[in-house]
Amino acid sequence: YSGICVNKPTQFTNASTSLYGTVNTFNWDFGDNTNFADYSSLPNNEYTYPLQGVKPVRLIVTDTKGCIDTVTQDITIVDKPPLKLAFKDSLICISDKVQLQASGSGNISWTPSVNINNALSATPIVSPPGSTTYYAHLDDNGCTNDDSVTIRVTDHVDLRAMPDTIICQSDTVQLRIQSTGLQFAWSPAAQLLDPSAANAFAVTNKSTRYKVIARIGSCSAAEEVMITTVPYPQAYAGIDTVICFHSSAQLHGRSNGSSFEWFPTATLSNSQSLEPVAMPLASTAYILRTYDTKGCPKPGLDTVFVKMLPAMHADAGRDTTIVVNQPLQLHATGGVRYAWSPPYNLSSADSANPRAVFSAPTPGFQYKLVAYNEASCADSAFIRVKVYNTAPSVFVPNAFTPNGDRRNDRLKPIVAGLQRLEYFNVFNRWGQLVFSSNSSEDAGWNGRLAGKEQAPDAYIWVLKAIDYNGQVFTARGTVLLLR
Repeated sequence: YSGICVNKPTQFTNASTSLYGTVNTFNWDFGDNTNFADYSSLPNNEYTYPLQGVKPVRLIVTDTKGCIDTVTQDITIVDKPPLKLAFKDSLICISDKVQLQASGSGNISWTPSVNINNALSATPIVSPPGSTTYYAHLDDNGCTNDDSVTIRVTDHVDLRAMPDTIICQSDTVQLRIQSTGLQFAWSPAAQLLDPSAANAFAVTNKSTRYKVIARIGSCSAAEEVMITTVPYPQAYAGIDTVICFHSSAQLHGRSNGSSFEWFPTATLSNSQSLEPVAMPLASTAYILRTYDTKGCPKPGLDTVFVKMLPAMHADAGRDTTIVVNQPLQLHATGGVRYAWSPPYNLSSADSANPRAVFSAPTPGFQYKLVAYNEASCADSAFIRVKVYNTAPSVFVPNAFTPNGDRRNDRLKPIVAGLQRLEYFNVFNRWGQLVFSSNSSEDAGWNGRLAGKEQAPDAYIWVLKAIDYNGQVFTARGTVLLLR
């Protein structure tokens, strides 16, 4: 179809084909709901729409073989044919040329016809001596539309740059101008994020004179801006340090500025001193800010990190019993290095896991363990070793009194020369198991079963263990529960 204007004829052309016959009937519906006569049986038609809007046009065709097909298409009827311009306004330098650009369905022409090349085309070239408005006229089978483009003409470019400026060295600065120019070129380009921007950003490591050229076609103007750089005031907060739990650190700052301050201030003895004492409640980063009056308004910054180590908990293990010549493996935890004292009978006094061998019995030999962390903070612990002059043995009392007085309240075996307890079982006189444990470190039996106090009576205990030579050790006996 062609022609889309209201009250102007719209031409409809049939393009139907048939592969095995000939198209011989046509049923057009032009989609005009204001007219019952908006139909036709001719192949090609002309129809005039009285109102604007979207019209659902339908064509039904049949051929000589009896085949039938239908096609529908919406067309938009308007009061004017669409006319598009690439731009509505432009600025050129006197004696320059510019190409106008219009698009639409139909014939396009331009007026006035002076200083224009090819005024009957959609894209003429104009070179007006002064500001001129050009009018585009579109004619689509008598349906017309008009629009205009204003070409402003100048003989110079206005350009004014910002005043010379002092900034902090290595900062980014925006170079600002006021200009009627359309294109810009800043130099030196290597220091600019976008040298073609009107207000370009520059990263300035040293004092630099920047030049900008503004252009409108062949017209141009140039300006310069001097950016002077001043170094940041220097700040040195010192080296990172590690301190013990809830202890303090001496900070050592340096500055070439005229004033300085530390942050955060709450845990410092004096935030205005270069060497305050830090008493952090946890690991803290302290920032030293320094200022001067040389032209850089921003502070120099440096950070020192004070790492506070967690509280120490040295552990030398639980008190134990062994027999003469039985190797005892000690285990130290809670630090990164250790010192045992006295060093007697030890394979190493500064090892985390030394071995102790006693050649004589002792009622209780005590070792002191001092554990150190990476900041040389220290904590201590103790272990008492009882040495029996006997073969691997187990000692079980023959009576206990679980009455809550903390004296002989629990029944437990005391092993000597045994490396591992397999089980320690206690039975009542009817053979019922009332207590079982596989660790000599267990608290022992408290005289209860399922939370109920057991009656005073004789109970049988049975024990199996592995001695330090790897041999099986068994023992049994009786114990009285007294209340």
